Amino acid sequence: MTGHAPVMVAEALRWLEPARGGVFVDCTLGLGGHSQALLEGGASRVIAIDRDAEAIAMARERLDAYGDRVDIAHADYRDLGAVLDARGLGAVDGVLADLGLSERPMRYVMNKMDAIPGEQATAVRDRIANLSPDSLLVSALAAGGLDPLRDALRDAIRRRRPVLEIRIPASNGRLLAEVHREGEVLEQRADEDVMVVRARLDERAIGRLRHAGARITVTAAA
Repeated sequence: MTGHAPVMVAEALRWLEPARGGVFVDCTLGLGGHSQALLEGGASRVIAIDRDAEAIAMARERLDAYGDRVDIAHADYRDLGAVLDARGLGAVDGVLADLGLSERPMRYVMNKMDAIPGEQATAVRDRIANLSPDSLLVSALAAGGLDPLRDALRDAIRRRRPVLEIRIPASNGRLLAEVHREGEVLEQRADEDVMVVRARLDERAIGRLRHAGARITVTAAA
């Protein structure tokens, strides 16, 4: 088998601490480099997931010496819950997912932070902040509740909307009011008998405004 060097092994081991033993999940088995590192680092058992049958066959050769400490599942990492359910596991001691640059960008959300005692919660927050600074730690029972998650989702949706220039007859207050109601207005100015508005709008609102006679052009991509 050709050599394959998994990335950020030291960082993954420092974060996951397999030396304490327990069950760990490698969501992206590939050729088995990370799974092998977890096993060598002290993990009692590694559940390794991959949807590529050829990669699994090669990884089996690499990991064969670890016997029943390795449990390989031919599945997509998005089905992690079903994989664990099939093994009667409600929780594991650590999860590793080497998603790579080709995957969709993600923001991790950790819920039920109120269930972690004070000093431990501080340690968890610090470790997550170092590993994934954009992560959100929330709790429906804490001050602010799920507001940080709602704000993050609202901001993500806003960012996906293009910036538009919308030209509306100054006499058509109804259309202008709809732009303010449905979108995020960035700038507004008068150009003789036309109101020129720069705003972010979703596709449905754009369609309605165009149908009602507004002239709309995209000035910046989402």
